[in-house]
Amino acid sequence: MELKEGYKQTEVGMIPTEWDCPTLNELGTFFKGKGIKKDEVLSEGYPCVRYGELYTLYDSIIKETKSFISSKISQNSYKLKYGDLLFAGSGETKEEIGKSAVILRSDAYAGGDIVILRPNSEIVEFNYLGYVSNSNQVNKQKSKNGQGDAVVHIYSSGLLNVIIPLPPLPEQTAIATVLSDTDQLIQAIEKKIAKKRLIKQGAMQELLRPKEGWEERKLGEVVYFLDGQRKPIKANERKSGIYPYYGASGIIDYVADYIFDDELILLGEDGENILSRNLPLAFKVKGKIWVNNHAHVLKPKQGYDITFLTEYLESLDYTLLNSGTAQPKLNKQACINITLSIPKIIEQRKIATILSNMDSEIITLENQLTKYKELKQGLMQNLLTGKIRLV
Repeated sequence: MELKEGYKQTEVGMIPTEWDCPTLNELGTFFKGKGIKKDEVLSEGYPCVRYGELYTLYDSIIKETKSFISSKISQNSYKLKYGDLLFAGSGETKEEIGKSAVILRSDAYAGGDIVILRPNSEIVEFNYLGYVSNSNQVNKQKSKNGQGDAVVHIYSSGLLNVIIPLPPLPEQTAIATVLSDTDQLIQAIEKKIAKKRLIKQGAMQELLRPKEGWEERKLGEVVYFLDGQRKPIKANERKSGIYPYYGASGIIDYVADYIFDDELILLGEDGENILSRNLPLAFKVKGKIWVNNHAHVLKPKQGYDITFLTEYLESLDYTLLNSGTAQPKLNKQACINITLSIPKIIEQRKIATILSNMDSEIITLENQLTKYKELKQGLMQNLLTGKIRLV
């Protein structure tokens, strides 16, 4: 790679000549969190951070904690200081190990399996350190120092010599401000999405509540089950193509052929999502697709609106229908006998239109969220390597 004027080649790539490349050990002092057991965590009390919570963060800053401990437990834990950088000491993969965040409060405690770096504020700006510690060039170094297979660990000894690109303090502050502002935009959109979803949930409860003139029907009376046409393909036997390959919770691959060409409802047949509902369980699909044996395939009969039925099925609680032990499962017979209360087709379509409009608003916001997240990734790559200069 040709060396650009005003830049130098370093262990973390090409950076501006006036930037430094210190190790984390040169930026502060390392400490270790002290164990906080799961059954010691409370809903109120002294704030604390547990290592698993670091993996749930989108940004690199902690202002509020999710967990709390009693005064007694806090006496045997490690109290954090404002600006401490926390690393998750355990994880499932080497690629994710050492997820980090800066804590911007001085009243919290750190649980075990958290490695703490207390930085020197005269050298590094706290927020900048939080962002750069999760950058691509730093994550690659952390992943190399992860130890273990089933459970991966990283210790202070594996973080001491991690190198970061470090601009002068004014530029650190400017970079952190831009990234923080972007995070605030992302969080604002996420809040809008959450609010829209709550509004839709309330609307569904009211719109789908049985009313006079509605008739009870079994699911097997209003849809055809096309499960017999499903066909799973092992990952190593799939030929890459343009047709979506669906599983229990959505598209999992694209293949070279299709077995359905229609407008259908897919209802997850097995998997943890039956209980957690982190993803849609019932969803509408259209066109040429392939479906494996982890989703029931439903085609509405005449007189039943597909959008109405999809929303209705998605609104149901399937907990009592679960027949799985090691893994949750909705067997076909249980699904056939689900009781639905259904209005005439005209009212079905009116309800479907209202809920579809709400979905459209949510999808628009989700697309906007994706764009801002992509923008942030681009900004991190450019700002944290000095490709874009702010000072």
